[in-house]
Amino acid sequence: MNCPKPHKTRRETLMPSRVYISFQRSLLVVFLAFVTVHGVTAAVAPRGSISGIVFDHDSGDIVPRASVVILGTSIGAATDSAGGFMIQGVPVGTFDVQVSIIGYRTAVVRNVHVRADMHVSLPIALSQVILDLGEFEVIAPIRLSSASPEMPVSIHKLPKKELLSIGRGLNDPLRALSLMPGVSQTKVDRNDLLVRGGSPSENLIVVDGIELPSISHFATQGSSTGSTSFIDLELIESASLSAGGFGARYGDKTSAVVDLRIRDPRNDRFTFGPNVSATQVGLNTEGPLPGGGSILLSARRSYLDKVFEIYGFGFIPHFTDGLLKACLPIGSSDRISVLAVGAIDGFSLMNESTEHRLQNSRMMFNDQSRLAAAVTWRHIFSSGYMSVSGAYTRSEYEYRQNDPSLAPWFTGSSDDRTYSGQIDALFKIGRTSEFAGGMSIRLLDFKGAINSLAAGPSAVNYEVIPKTSGSIDMTSFKSAAYLQFSHSAGPATITAGLRGDYYETTGKSLYLAPRLSLNLAISPSINLKASAGRYFQSPNPLWFTATSFNRTLTPFGADHLIVGGEIFVGPDVLIGVEGYQKRYFDYPSSLNRRYLIMANTGAGLGGSAEGFASFGIDSLVNKGSGRSRGVEFFIQKMLSGTPWYGILSISHSRTEYTALDGIARPSSHDQPWTVGIALGWYIGESWELGTKFRYYAGTPYTPTGSTYEKGYNSARIGGDHNLDLYVARRWYFSGWKLNTYVSILNVYNRKPTEPPIFEKISGKQHIPGLGIIPTIGVSVEF
Repeated sequence: MNCPKPHKTRRETLMPSRVYISFQRSLLVVFLAFVTVHGVTAAVAPRGSISGIVFDHDSGDIVPRASVVILGTSIGAATDSAGGFMIQGVPVGTFDVQVSIIGYRTAVVRNVHVRADMHVSLPIALSQVILDLGEFEVIAPIRLSSASPEMPVSIHKLPKKELLSIGRGLNDPLRALSLMPGVSQTKVDRNDLLVRGGSPSENLIVVDGIELPSISHFATQGSSTGSTSFIDLELIESASLSAGGFGARYGDKTSAVVDLRIRDPRNDRFTFGPNVSATQVGLNTEGPLPGGGSILLSARRSYLDKVFEIYGFGFIPHFTDGLLKACLPIGSSDRISVLAVGAIDGFSLMNESTEHRLQNSRMMFNDQSRLAAAVTWRHIFSSGYMSVSGAYTRSEYEYRQNDPSLAPWFTGSSDDRTYSGQIDALFKIGRTSEFAGGMSIRLLDFKGAINSLAAGPSAVNYEVIPKTSGSIDMTSFKSAAYLQFSHSAGPATITAGLRGDYYETTGKSLYLAPRLSLNLAISPSINLKASAGRYFQSPNPLWFTATSFNRTLTPFGADHLIVGGEIFVGPDVLIGVEGYQKRYFDYPSSLNRRYLIMANTGAGLGGSAEGFASFGIDSLVNKGSGRSRGVEFFIQKMLSGTPWYGILSISHSRTEYTALDGIARPSSHDQPWTVGIALGWYIGESWELGTKFRYYAGTPYTPTGSTYEKGYNSARIGGDHNLDLYVARRWYFSGWKLNTYVSILNVYNRKPTEPPIFEKISGKQHIPGLGIIPTIGVSVEF
């Protein structure tokens, strides 16, 4: 049989029907009508406020009687005896805030965004001087800082406004971060982060300092990503991605760290904000608590029934999610915060027609629920800080995939609970050194069952699937400790760290991971940097379920080597370039399918399309290896006094893995070239325009027509590209605000190039994919 080549076909591609386009056009007409009718009446001048505390950078002592001025205005204030200040009646906009007092360097905090009827809180550190050394700029929380001891290299940050704009449409912070260099592009219905050749299971997700297994609806178990985020984009203050070389504080992952910061709730008054889009409805509320605290609550519910029926799908996903954040200051040095997030996901299948039964047989469906709750105490002292946190997470999954006759091919379930505690501390030693350390303990309670009934070649390709069933009920213990020292000598800063991870399930062994980085400031605007380190990751407990043989697996590892440089062009433009090499060792690989390495699993929904491999139904051993290397170029123009932002990222890389057959094959996620562009323009404080463009080379796939082992990842689909556009409009009224937007994904309706799926049952070749996706959103803030 000849190998079918990937191609595009209009008839086979799932496209919006005329009914759905008409529905979206109707919403657009309503939106434009509202613009016309209310464009004049919404002329109430909106105001906000800025508050904060000014303290000594070295001692942590408060600084009273400092002058605080909003540059470009006549508005200002002085700090009180507690170092605090409050400036009210600030016009909505983006400003620079200057702080000055005799004996300290003047500080300028750039790009402070003020929203209507909202206040901004700014902690500002001043450095003492003996002589007047002139003005300097403080790197504000929203500015992109390329290096810190925790994230010395490969760090990319998106502050709130840029994050909102880039994530517009699907409202997903992970999709916004996918524009960063080193990230392979995934399907439009997935937010998988495939960083520098790694799988989505190799990413660590951190939300307000708490490690979470996933923040995505319809997640693949063991993966950090899924379909779309269950944390509302509007609630996130900033998002960052470390694509490698991260410090000793972070471990048990071998590729990347995603760090999300939820904004603090307002503490001056309660607000109420309903929101609705083409796919979901939600409600946010926040306000003060007794004792000076504050609380934020958010809840959302999908209503995808009509949309998926219009698209012609044989299934309807549905989800509910919620978030709670509470903050309580205790004096001037202590703070307690509470974070809770959760999601419930499921599918309704419509199997009445033969077409729908065939369509649904291609997919793995899973109903799942996730819950995470954490309490953190943070104490600031004269030379640093200490934080103590306790967290509980639970993830439940129910899997199923049927053949077109509705007979089960695969069923499975799992219940994963983790109880954890963590302590982190940082001590500054003079003005040139700092010492950080911490430890964590985790108790894992895991129950799982798998029943794979697909014997012989699967129905969607010619791969032989092992017939397997098994179950597990296990309790295990993990612990970790780290030490890190950073010292600056002139223009050079060197950071050395050591992390130790103890895994009870893997022979009670201790794994040591050294880290080393160097940052050299050869001028005030040019930095050179380098990093080397070792990273370990424990095997997914799901892999222990199908066969007891896999319970002998040990952690696999990766060695990172990164060099690069960056140039700051003024206060708001960063140009960077990096080269990297990442070598994997001891990666779990299959004894049954000797071409299979587990790094090539976990993206997408899984199931028969990947031979159920992500569930660990094969007998696995730690004998796989891999290598990823690449060069990345990056330019970021931040939103500042000029009301526009821009991002350009270009990545060139190659990733190969070697399983037990000894053949080095390209990774299933290998994309030699990716290009990402984002541009946004703010027209005053009422209008916002933006666009995103992506180009990405094709990934490997396995063609039908030959033995699966010989043809594994031997073909490659063509490259692809798409363009997104959006427009947002805000109206400010007395005491409330209305936000609206229209977004069009894949605006020129390009048919995506994806690997063909040959169905033995129907004898047809199916080309999956979505075309143009228009959407609209409306939210109100009272």
